[in-house]
Amino acid sequence: VMQHASTSQLGVFDVTDATNPTLITERTLGGANSSGSFPQGWRVMAYGERLYAVTRETAGQELHIFSIVNPRNPIEIFSARYNLNRTVNDMTVREQIVDGSLRRYLFLASSANLKELGIFDVTNDIPIEKVAVNLPNEVDAISLHLQGDNLYLGRRNNSSGPELYLYSVKNLLGGSTTTLAINEVGADVQTIRGTGDFIFLGTS
Repeated sequence: VMQHASTSQLGVFDVTDATNPTLITERTLGGANSSGSFPQGWRVMAYGERLYAVTRETAGQELHIFSIVNPRNPIEIFSARYNLNRTVNDMTVREQIVDGSLRRYLFLASSANLKELGIFDVTNDIPIEKVAVNLPNEVDAISLHLQGDNLYLGRRNNSSGPELYLYSVKNLLGGSTTTLAINEVGADVQTIRGTGDFIFLGTS
């Protein structure tokens, strides 16, 4: 879990007994200035033997990657610290074959005015920004969902444009940021989930 603390942002709990979660250990996010703005834990997700953790936009690095080969003892990978200069509101990870090699990508929905949608190559635990999409108007991206080649991105209520965007992952990684579809939801798109031919939105 990410904790609202400036020096122990990451907490690891043993939930084997779901009625009695037990705190196993805590970790400080290295490179996040504890006296800066918003150094507290914010979002976290696990994928395979890696854990991806972020603070909100702050002094120092917002993105941190841990090895969780031993989940009871997360080890931060120093080379993976990255200064995003934005607040990540949602993220997900996808592995796919690109030009014959397996690559791992981190997808971000963020509050930045210039990079609401971002894709980083994190294959070698050194984040490399591959895609940065600047959407119209200064409205935060707050949710995303991957379903096959489809990437759905949700934004806060936007009086001047749509809140739901659809992209092709293949096109994005190939250099095209053209949307496949947009939809005027008329509310914050806070959560997106999908199955089969349907997506489900949690809205404000």
